[in-house]
Amino acid sequence: VSTPEVRKEAGGSRPDYSTLNILGLRVPGFFGDPSTVFYPGDSCFLFARFLAPEGPFDPEFFEGQEGEYLGWRFRFMRKGIRRSAAKVFRTEGPADLPGWKKIYHQTRSRWMNLFCFYGGWSLAKVLPWIAAEALWRLVKSLGTGLDPALGNGLALAWVFTHPLVILRKRREIQQKRKAHDGEILRYLSGRVARDGGAVARVLNFASLAYCALVGLEVMEYQENA
Repeated sequence: VSTPEVRKEAGGSRPDYSTLNILGLRVPGFFGDPSTVFYPGDSCFLFARFLAPEGPFDPEFFEGQEGEYLGWRFRFMRKGIRRSAAKVFRTEGPADLPGWKKIYHQTRSRWMNLFCFYGGWSLAKVLPWIAAEALWRLVKSLGTGLDPALGNGLALAWVFTHPLVILRKRREIQQKRKAHDGEILRYLSGRVARDGGAVARVLNFASLAYCALVGLEVMEYQENA
């Protein structure tokens, strides 16, 4: 059970009903069941210990992507995550890590999720978009300061220099799989950019057309997602 994240807007606060896209990035989600989410957001959740006696998280995932990892893991087990109406009060923790290190861990962990949780055929289909997004992120970060450039560059370097670590983690995760990719893709969006301009609309049109062409049956192509 997860409490929905609350986003501050000009007109007040609202619950953030979002899902992940095929690149593991957060985008607005439109579920048929409004109580369903793909992953617990950065707020609060209740976890039944019997679902995984070793605990809900992997120690290699921290400083971002822990909730996303848990969402993938639950979907693999054919378990769901539901919203709760409970209110949660919390204070922000201290910012212990420098900016580049946060970007490094968040980006590396997001790519790790994609490499470890997608099935073989699905990963092959999504891989061109992962590569394009990685290249764009690296090029864009070169003009936005040292922290993004260093964080994204080190994350990409880690992926290229640790294939055996990724394969080991992938094997561990895939061995526990109960759901096939079709059951998971229906909760993921095929939109790779947040709608907000002409470029985003073109990218989303291209990505959704690509998903239809290669047979990635994402949320937008489900009648009852």
